[in-house]
Amino acid sequence: MPTSRVLFSAPDLTVGAFVCPPHDDAWQALNTVGAGHHVVFPQLPVGIEQDGRPAVVADQNNVVLYPDGQIYRRRLVSDRGDRCVFFIPSPHLLTEMTADGGESGFAVPAAPIEAWAYLLQQRAVRALGRSPEPDGIREILYDVLRHSVTRVIPPRRAKRPATERAHLAAVEAVKLYLSTHANGRILLDDVGRHVNRSPFEVARIFRSLTGTTVHAYLTQLRLRSALHRLDDGAPLSTIAVDGGFASHAHFTDAFTRVFGAGPDRVRRTKVSQLRTILEAASPERP
Repeated sequence: MPTSRVLFSAPDLTVGAFVCPPHDDAWQALNTVGAGHHVVFPQLPVGIEQDGRPAVVADQNNVVLYPDGQIYRRRLVSDRGDRCVFFIPSPHLLTEMTADGGESGFAVPAAPIEAWAYLLQQRAVRALGRSPEPDGIREILYDVLRHSVTRVIPPRRAKRPATERAHLAAVEAVKLYLSTHANGRILLDDVGRHVNRSPFEVARIFRSLTGTTVHAYLTQLRLRSALHRLDDGAPLSTIAVDGGFASHAHFTDAFTRVFGAGPDRVRRTKVSQLRTILEAASPERP
């Protein structure tokens, strides 16, 4: 059965972990998110359809935004089920951070999250309960949350409703394909055949609606999945090959370019020090 445990609790913010095994009855049930607005960071890809909202593929490149009491259905994508971290900010904290929270709920069901924010979230959650400076971790959690709920979806030109729905469906189908084939060799031609569109059309629509390329999105998925393996003791070369990278060097180069520090350094660095490294690497970071 699904399990949910609290990792951190303060008057204005709760952080927890959720796991749903792949064969649980909850996959066929109508679900209701718990009390409070939820900001969810997926660790495995899963299909989510909130009542009255478009269905999305929730993966590591996005945060899923649930208004208080939101009804939704969950669709199995990974054979490992559903695994995620959730933040529950108080209404007052949301009001302080953004006008897009509070009683009105979130305007969109999901939003992109940048690499630095995903990395900080993953390492900060890992440090919860073990850090001698919990307030330092709490400030990092605030930073990640503020970025997540104030993220602006890339603007796009108005289209006819039917065309817009078709393009949104195509993008979600591409995300699903990338999430389920991330560890293998993926060509744009393969993606196009899967969604019955030309490679050019796939690239154009995907970028117009997500603000990034298919290749960059896939690389981010692979890197963010690899983050969760840094602590299992596996050699970096093994993590690289298992994650779909050509070599240890290819993985290290991509990791460093995206996160501002190499995987071995991230593995050995405390989250409070890591935040300083990221700020130095990205001086314009919000």
